[in-house]
Amino acid sequence: MAQISHWHILGAGSMGCLWAYYLAKAGHQVSLIVRDTDCCDDKEQIIECVIDDAIFTEKARVVQLRQKPAIDNLLICLKAHQTPPLIAELRPVIKANTTIVLLQNGLGNQELIANQFSNNAVYAAVTTEAALSQQKFKVKHTGKGQTSIGPLSDTTDVDLLEKISCALHCVEEQQINKMLWEKLIINCCINPLSCVCQCKNGALANNKEAIELIEKIVHECIDIAKHADIDISFSVMYQKVITVINKTAENTSSMRQDVLNHRKTEIDYMNGYMIKLARQHSLASPVNAQLTQQVKSLLPV
Repeated sequence: MAQISHWHILGAGSMGCLWAYYLAKAGHQVSLIVRDTDCCDDKEQIIECVIDDAIFTEKARVVQLRQKPAIDNLLICLKAHQTPPLIAELRPVIKANTTIVLLQNGLGNQELIANQFSNNAVYAAVTTEAALSQQKFKVKHTGKGQTSIGPLSDTTDVDLLEKISCALHCVEEQQINKMLWEKLIINCCINPLSCVCQCKNGALANNKEAIELIEKIVHECIDIAKHADIDISFSVMYQKVITVINKTAENTSSMRQDVLNHRKTEIDYMNGYMIKLARQHSLASPVNAQLTQQVKSLLPV
């Protein structure tokens, strides 16, 4: 029998609600941490999950960030730029034995949180689960996949896979840094290009200019990755990008959704992260720099 655990989830977007639903369905106690001033303190909330056009529901608790709840297990599903200030607010209630799992796009926060909580079991997760937020606390599970979880710190939680056990398939991955880099390169291609080209993911496959840029981005990112001791083959990585484009052809990337809704994007944790690392090693990153500037120009200052 799986171990019943209490998970606090920071971030009530598509991924946060998807995990809240499936963890609750598996019998775990789930609390969604929110900042919304219109949410009542510590209330029970129905989480709706749409699967194959049928709606299923589970219950979770919603707690205000200012309540500073005692946390045993923390799953972070926030946008990358939202994480640092909010994790700082929670720091007083993150205990010595709290397990932290980061499930988010981009790179930068993983190292930051692993360093800030060096005595805790800190993990990164990479998922191929697909979800679309339909409204507050309602998510559509648009594609089943797998979530790989790997340690970022020397401290580990030997029971983690059992504690997070639910219908979302999870596996342990010791080489999580390489997976994070591969996901980062995919995001560096699809997210900004879908914004610049103003299209769904699949349209990039039929855009000659976009394909040429993808080749340049992959080459540029692989050169930068080598200086982070990450060895990735161009042909393998390029094919992974094309495969994701085709598998998510009808999807609108998260970055394009942010641009369309006039929200701050995660560009600084994707292509912007590449630029920062390139500078540290005196490398050129003209394509990443160009795309970063183009995406930022799409939003009001």
